[in-house]
Amino acid sequence: MDKKHVLVTGGAGYIGSHTVLELLQTGYEVVVLDTLSNSSIESLKNVCKLTQSRVYFYQGDLADAEILDAIFRNHPIWAVIHFAALKSAPESVARPLDYYRVNVDGSVSLLEAMTRHHVHRLVFSSTAAVYGKPDPNTTLIDESHPTRPENPYGRSKRMVETIIEDTTRAVRPLGSVVLRYFNPVGAHESGLIGEDPKGRPGNLMPLLLQVMTQSRKHLEITGTDWPTPDGSGMRDFIHVVDLAKGHVKALEHADRLCMANGGFDTLNMGTGAGTTVLQMIRCMESLTNSTIPYVKGPRRVGDVAAVVADPHRAQKILKWKATRGLEMMCADAWRFRQMNPEGYVSTINMPSADSLTSPRASIPGNYVFVSESLTPTEGSPLVRRAVSLKANRPPNEPVKTTNRIILSGMSGEPPFLLQDRDQFSHPRGVPIALTPVSTSLQ
Repeated sequence: MDKKHVLVTGGAGYIGSHTVLELLQTGYEVVVLDTLSNSSIESLKNVCKLTQSRVYFYQGDLADAEILDAIFRNHPIWAVIHFAALKSAPESVARPLDYYRVNVDGSVSLLEAMTRHHVHRLVFSSTAAVYGKPDPNTTLIDESHPTRPENPYGRSKRMVETIIEDTTRAVRPLGSVVLRYFNPVGAHESGLIGEDPKGRPGNLMPLLLQVMTQSRKHLEITGTDWPTPDGSGMRDFIHVVDLAKGHVKALEHADRLCMANGGFDTLNMGTGAGTTVLQMIRCMESLTNSTIPYVKGPRRVGDVAAVVADPHRAQKILKWKATRGLEMMCADAWRFRQMNPEGYVSTINMPSADSLTSPRASIPGNYVFVSESLTPTEGSPLVRRAVSLKANRPPNEPVKTTNRIILSGMSGEPPFLLQDRDQFSHPRGVPIALTPVSTSLQ
């Protein structure tokens, strides 16, 4: 039986890459679309290394209907897990239009493409930020809690939830599952994938790790007068691996909804236990036998005192539960940082676009043919012909640079990072893509 293909938008990011790994280990084929604006291709290289599996990767934007149509044409997509979004609450206050354009418009574009290509299973990455300030005397937030997001980030996610719900009613048999998760932290136990945001992080853990590695002088605690046990903000931290496994379970739930002629569901993903910022600091200090310097700062605009999940519906419906505690979250995050002190460092050494436009350019490396279905093959006459054409390209032969990248593990061989750079016509007029093998993932 052929493997089911899952498109993961934002799949090179923090939660996305961990979910891609879990999907591959469960037996799915995975296609990733990501702009790489706040992520790295290295995360997917390491996923391939860990799983000895292939990942098809496209660098592009959800607003680009052409790249979405190409993905759905080139792969028999069975389901979509949608992560791609801007995600900083403080940044969204300063850049609201960017958040509505990327998060809302991008999601509409994706839903339109899914409808055009009859893809009927969707898992959406939402957030506890849609709840906003909890009701007074609320201990745990369940899915029936009113949604009153306090910032454009939360409002954009809530808008997308509504759009998905309306689309699910209109487009049968679409099965849609919205996951509202709280505060993912930690990393894969191998230390090969973890959280590595570009620019100034907006989340606690990467800021904490920067202080521990002395790339930041101190941690600023934004608000120490909250109504919590120690005055610092309280959140429901969940290990990213637990969360990734929950996405695989949510995909099964979306399938069940689809098979029942469609349906929509919303689930909280958390542990049900709150941890304050100061408790997180103390845990990391105890784990590493160090002292973490911090200063007290003002509250951030749009922040709230405490947000803790009631995860019982997810536990019941998905038959899933977060099992990794705070110490493991801290230990795994610290391991990733120790192994990657500068974050993901690219080992790609691709020829420049200029070199590809030069007549008879000499491009080092091996080559493989990638068909229109993007199934890598090796050793066929067509491959040898493609290499021959590359080596003896006529001076006036047109060359087109594209953004398609494919991560693939050949049968019986280690995975490779492949970069689609040239497209030209076969002598019989059949479009082909010539792909240099850039680097081994071993």
